[in-house]
Amino acid sequence: MFMAQYLFNATAIWLISLLAFDLLLGRQAHHARNRAYLLATLLMGLAIPLVSILPGHTEYAALLQRPARTVTAARHALGGNNSIMSANEKGNIPWLLITYLAGAALMLAMLLADVVKLARYHRWGKKHRKDHHTIVETGKPHAPFSFLQTIYVTNLQHYTPTEWQMIRDHELQHGRCLHLADLLLLHLLRIAFWFHPLVHVYNRRLLMVHEYQADAVAADTNTYGNFLIEQTLLHTAPSITHSFHHSPIKNRLRMLTSTSSKASRYRVLLVLPLIPLFITCFAKNEKIRKMASNGGIEFTYPGTKVVLTLAKTDTILIIDPVTGAEVAHYTQVPPAPKTVNGLQIQYADAQGPGAIGELIDNSGERLEEYLVTALRPLLEKLEDGQYFFGPANAVVGTDGYLVYYQLPCISSPGLTQHADPAVTMEIDKRTVGVMENAPKLKPLKVNGKTYPYSLGGFLSVNIREHKIIQPQH
Repeated sequence: MFMAQYLFNATAIWLISLLAFDLLLGRQAHHARNRAYLLATLLMGLAIPLVSILPGHTEYAALLQRPARTVTAARHALGGNNSIMSANEKGNIPWLLITYLAGAALMLAMLLADVVKLARYHRWGKKHRKDHHTIVETGKPHAPFSFLQTIYVTNLQHYTPTEWQMIRDHELQHGRCLHLADLLLLHLLRIAFWFHPLVHVYNRRLLMVHEYQADAVAADTNTYGNFLIEQTLLHTAPSITHSFHHSPIKNRLRMLTSTSSKASRYRVLLVLPLIPLFITCFAKNEKIRKMASNGGIEFTYPGTKVVLTLAKTDTILIIDPVTGAEVAHYTQVPPAPKTVNGLQIQYADAQGPGAIGELIDNSGERLEEYLVTALRPLLEKLEDGQYFFGPANAVVGTDGYLVYYQLPCISSPGLTQHADPAVTMEIDKRTVGVMENAPKLKPLKVNGKTYPYSLGGFLSVNIREHKIIQPQH
């Protein structure tokens, strides 16, 4: 769920930024500014979705009522199985993860192939020093390109002194502007986000701006333009280098003769309002979802409405063993979940033996196994005894995901001393986070119709010598 939201927010930032660049900045000859804009917005798309502008908080009380995770559209699009955990729990191969790793491995292999190609050029080429540069004559048909302080050419004798000066000035400008740092960043992002088309768009835009910056040092634009056209007939260079062949030649020729007015440099001010927009709309928001409550009887939050029963007082008649008289004791029955989105919640104890009760019991055992596994390191910090922990009245929605639960504080009725408050608070806090990622359970279908159902009471666990002996229902 988090990854889907992260990608959505990053995509929105990148898309808006690229549209603003193409409409307002891309045709202007302020290349340093354009490069800074592209790098800044690319990094903002990575960072802003991780920033929390509304700090999260966790509430603790004797009875904490919280909605569990609601299923997002992205999860539905992936068939409710977009997490590695879900795939593994069902015994299925995590194809989504395998596909991602295969794509990343392919991009990495392509980069390594270019590195090997460059290393071969350097090893087998004819090397000598010229104008404070190392020149490597490869003998291979390709446009001139550079990597660090080394310039690679097919054969130095193929170029006139004027052409060599143009190549040298061009490659020196790449080095002065530290374009290699951009290339390395872009390669890393293209490996990590190989599936994202906008990352590749950023790569093309930045490479084009790099060439604009390097082309700008040409003294004779006509001669330089003709030389550029000649180089486009040659093979491309390794992607980790800067080459005369990079970026559309038509755009480079147009930019060579393009001039921008002083007023145009202030166009960047038109895109500055995008920054607060991005932070406001696409930053991570960890604030607890707000629920509209009607006197504690109805809880409504996105996609789900839970209705609880009214709290009531029950009377129990007890015979006094001394006097033999009947004494009335009053007990308060707290509210319990009644319906989810208008559908009656099914309870195991109301069904009796049968398939429905068995399904509810199996779901409870699966949730218990998940919680014990996730909380084991914390639970085993407790002293010996039996402890009640985890959710109460957990409700499974029609899609199989938890939609509601109540979280009492961890307790141990068998101990005369209370457990360490620091440990129990840590367990309660961790439980909240664990419940947000609870696994999908089996939906309950009766006569072709799906109903929500309750997993019932509390979970309990026995601790002996800081080890879990046997989880109990």
